[in-house]
Amino acid sequence: MNYTRITYEKGDKAIIVEVEKTELNYEEFMSLLEVFINSSPYSKHEIESYVLDWAADIRASHEN
Repeated sequence: MNYTRITYEKGDKAIIVEVEKTELNYEEFMSLLEVFINSSPYSKHEIESYVLDWAADIRASHEN
């Protein structure tokens, strides 16, 4: 069976999301990430802060 899986492990805990497909388009991949993020133990504020910092880093790298 072919699938795409995203796994996060910390100690004895793990979050795993997967879809039975290997050739994901952009929307499918982002939906998989959304499920993964929503399954995490982090608060919405923590996730938003991280994503905004990450986006700023990406923007800065494109501008340089």
